[in-house]
Amino acid sequence: MFALGRSVHSVLLGIALIGFPASLSLPAFAQKADRAGVWGSKTGTRVPAAKPVGGIASSSADEAVSGTDGKSLIGEWAGSGEGRVTANVRADPNRPGHFLAEINTQAGACTGSVEVAGELGNVAVATAELPYEQGAVCRIELRLIGADRLRVSEVDNCLNFHGAACGFTAELTRRGMEAAAAAPRTAGRPPPPAGGRGGQVPWAPECEFLRLDPAFAPVEVAATASPEGIDCYAIKPIAGTDVTIEIAEGRNVVLSISGLVDAVDRHRFRASGFGYRVTVGQLMRSMTQEPYRITFSSGAILPLSEAASASKGWSVYGNAGEGRLGAQGLAKDGVTTVSIGCNRLLGKTLGGSLDGYTGNGLTRVDDETDTLVFEFLDARGRRASFESKVNYFAPDKAWAFRDFPEKMLAPFARGSKLSLRNGRGMLIAEFGLKGTARAVAAMRTECGF
Repeated sequence: MFALGRSVHSVLLGIALIGFPASLSLPAFAQKADRAGVWGSKTGTRVPAAKPVGGIASSSADEAVSGTDGKSLIGEWAGSGEGRVTANVRADPNRPGHFLAEINTQAGACTGSVEVAGELGNVAVATAELPYEQGAVCRIELRLIGADRLRVSEVDNCLNFHGAACGFTAELTRRGMEAAAAAPRTAGRPPPPAGGRGGQVPWAPECEFLRLDPAFAPVEVAATASPEGIDCYAIKPIAGTDVTIEIAEGRNVVLSISGLVDAVDRHRFRASGFGYRVTVGQLMRSMTQEPYRITFSSGAILPLSEAASASKGWSVYGNAGEGRLGAQGLAKDGVTTVSIGCNRLLGKTLGGSLDGYTGNGLTRVDDETDTLVFEFLDARGRRASFESKVNYFAPDKAWAFRDFPEKMLAPFARGSKLSLRNGRGMLIAEFGLKGTARAVAAMRTECGF
């Protein structure tokens, strides 16, 4: 969800996560304001799935369907909405006529997972206990909208299972049918000419494509943010250009950029050459449409020497007092970035994302995991290594990681070089660590380390 690109509840607090890009209803946006990218680690830390409890069926007995007639909920589903969402729905072996469903979401660095239980039907409300709030129940509606289409909607109380930048709300297609379902959405709608807007691109068919180029004037978009949804724009700036996206006019409106930031009104970054989803929605749900105007501009290409210089300093993002904070560094190759952050509500662990990497050292199969090793070297030659599993999100060409321990902060602060390697020891990227001591001090204060 929203939120990149951010996928999706608690207003500004951002109870679920630091993480970050990606329909923004209240449960899908306003209440998911723990936007990862900006507030903490650019990642939505995945919350362990809850044990399923008894489901609440909203369907009548006449609507109930069997698991073999082709219209059942049973099966594997995948699609897009508040992130890249998948659902594995299986029959409950202990309760005839009921199901168990594992639902996963990822948008950029934001991830989430939950297991729910319910009664089979064309329309069903599945539930799961929330381990964080006494007596609270996460409810998710599963609605068949055809033999091979499933609409997943968060009803309430699911914030603790994913980050603010993503959510579980989405329309899914039964596995094996995705290609056929996707084909009509892009047919006959080519990208617009340079400097224009309109059209679609295959990697973000749900978004309006905007063409940015330093040779053309900024692209301006005027629209309204709905209480129940988001607007999505896709951009693919020229690699190395200086891009600024800003809400020029608008109240109660924020934007998220897949793999970069969530819930901001302005962001400037150096383009990696990949595509980005920019999602716009209401920060706090209101009863009215919120008009806004956003400008997208692309500046001159930065020299590689300037990019390398930028890699020596880490930038800190987030607001004091929010309980979540992150830091981002640019690798010596001038393209690859890594973001590391924390969220007080998620405990003493770190998460983040790797973006812009163009090599072949990590998997590029959507939803697959790989191994990433952080190797710190200090001025005295001392080394410290930490390993994590990373999950690849193909639409944003980004890898999300989580659950690094608090003890990683010490070498992160005092080190002179960070090397990222895969599980086979192959070098992925190298970073200078100038400015990390300041970033770590801020994280310790904000996140209670």
